Amino acid sequence: MEGSKEFLKRFLKFTFKGVLITVGIIALYLFSAYLFGKIAVEGAQSNDERDYSIYLLNTGVHTDIVMPKENDLINWTEAFPISNTNAADTSAQLIAIGWGDKGFYLETPRWADLKVSTAFEAAFWLSSSALHTTYYNELPKSMEKVELKVSEKQYKLLITYIKRSVKFSGKKAQFIETDANYGDYDAFYEGRGTYSLFFTCNTWVNEALKSSHQRSCVWTPFAGAIFEKFRK
Repeated sequence: MEGSKEFLKRFLKFTFKGVLITVGIIALYLFSAYLFGKIAVEGAQSNDERDYSIYLLNTGVHTDIVMPKENDLINWTEAFPISNTNAADTSAQLIAIGWGDKGFYLETPRWADLKVSTAFEAAFWLSSSALHTTYYNELPKSMEKVELKVSEKQYKLLITYIKRSVKFSGKKAQFIETDANYGDYDAFYEGRGTYSLFFTCNTWVNEALKSSHQRSCVWTPFAGAIFEKFRK
C-alpha cells in the first residue's frame, strides 16, 4: 500500500512538471511570435518604378500571394495549368499561391477534420509540403486584402522565390491528383521545404516579402502580424 502511494505521488509530480514545461514552451512560442511579429523589417529602398501590383489575401489563418495569371514577366499558367482545376476556366485573370503542410492541405479541408496525427507531423517536421493555387476572376470581397506596388526587380525576385518552393517536371510543377480540392478553381502541387511550428504557411509568405525587398516581420507564424504591417 505504501509503495502504491509513493508511486502515485511520483506520477503526479512528474505529470505536474510535464504540464508546467508544456505550458511554458507554448507561452514562450506565443510570446516570441508576438514580439518578432511586431518588429517590422523595412524593404530595400529603390528609385525603380513600381509598375506592378501584387496582393496579399488573408483567409483568417492563412495568407496567399495573388498576382495576375500572366504579364510581361511571367505566365503562371505554364507552371500551373488551368486545366488542372475542375473548372478549367481560362477567363480567370488572377492566381493565388500559398504554401503549406501537405497533410493539412489534403486531409483537413475544415478544422473539424483535423487529426492529432496530422497536426503532430506538421508541427515537428515529419510531413512534406505542397503548393496550393487558386484561380480567380476577381479578388474575393469577403477576405482582407492588401495591394503592394513592386518594381520589375522585386517582382522577379518574388517569382524566383515561389518557383524554388515547388517541384518541377520540366516547365510544369508536379501536379498532385486529389479529390481534396477546396473548390472548382484550385489545385495542389508538390512543394519543397518542410512545414513546422517555426516555418508555417504565413512564415513562407513573410519570407517571400523579405526576399523581394518588401515590408515584413522579423518572424511570424501568423497571418495577422503580416497584415498589421500594411493596415493604415
